[in-house]
Amino acid sequence: MVTNFVFSIGHNMPDTLLTLIISIGYFFLLSSIPYFYLFNNNNISIYNLITNAQNLSYKSPFLKNYNSAFNSYKETYPIFLSLSILGITMGIPLQTGALLWLISKIIHSQSFIFELVFIKFISCLISLACLIWMIVQIITLNRLTMFSYF
Repeated sequence: MVTNFVFSIGHNMPDTLLTLIISIGYFFLLSSIPYFYLFNNNNISIYNLITNAQNLSYKSPFLKNYNSAFNSYKETYPIFLSLSILGITMGIPLQTGALLWLISKIIHSQSFIFELVFIKFISCLISLACLIWMIVQIITLNRLTMFSYF
């Protein structure tokens, strides 16, 4: 019963392209929230932001944690993008690893913001394991199809 559930997880998952689009949206959300925070708390107007006449000092502990969470997300995001696009173009199903990576990175960035060290460490390991899992899937499934024409 448990093995049937574990092996059937991939059938109810969203496609890799949808996970990729959601991850891009989360990337833009992480990059834009500090500006919304500065608009609300420091009375910075859009005119000041456009003319670069503002003082964007990250003295708030929330903004420091948020910037470190965004930098942590940016560390493995190019690897995830390249593996996902490679899996989509090669027709390799990577949706389970991609979705688990995205969930673990969302948990990882939120644990950065709220300073939950143990959860941050576990979610970092899970996200790296998902990337390795995606690499192994690409290698093994490519070898299965690479020599099928000979």
